[in-house]
Amino acid sequence: MPNNTTNYSFNKPLVNNATDADLWGGYLNANWDSTDSILNTRTQDYDFAGYDLIDAEFIDSSETAHSLGNISGAVTIDYEDGHWQYATVTGNITSLTINNLPPSGKGGWMTLELVQDGTGGRTIALSSTYRTVGGAGVTLSTAASAIDKLRLETRDGGTNIDVYPNLGLA
Repeated sequence: MPNNTTNYSFNKPLVNNATDADLWGGYLNANWDSTDSILNTRTQDYDFAGYDLIDAEFIDSSETAHSLGNISGAVTIDYEDGHWQYATVTGNITSLTINNLPPSGKGGWMTLELVQDGTGGRTIALSSTYRTVGGAGVTLSTAASAIDKLRLETRDGGTNIDVYPNLGLA
């Protein structure tokens, strides 16, 4: 009858009814125990490659905020850089493009934190792809060093991106 390890329930192979005391069986079982121990303490990144993570509970989790640096003009953001991205606005933003959004049928969201530079008064112009409540558009806080946070959401691959603006911290 195979033995189970404590953590991941690997079935330890039996070789000709060998036991842990036997050289061959002991060698195989020691390797399984070692593998089990390594997996139990693993802290490396996992790539689920599009597979679902179901019924997961995260405790004390965080995500690295990605700096876009200084931005102005036609701005392109990569969604795969994370759900929290921030930048200093050094001139008017004339367009905003977000690459690598999840495909249609999958929800995607991010927070875009925009900080006015020392001059302030910078604006943002968004295409009709970006929808706001009542079609009001986005008006950034204009004071020097003012901070605005925009929540961006889509579930159709970016055909429509809903913007919840003015989560400002002027």
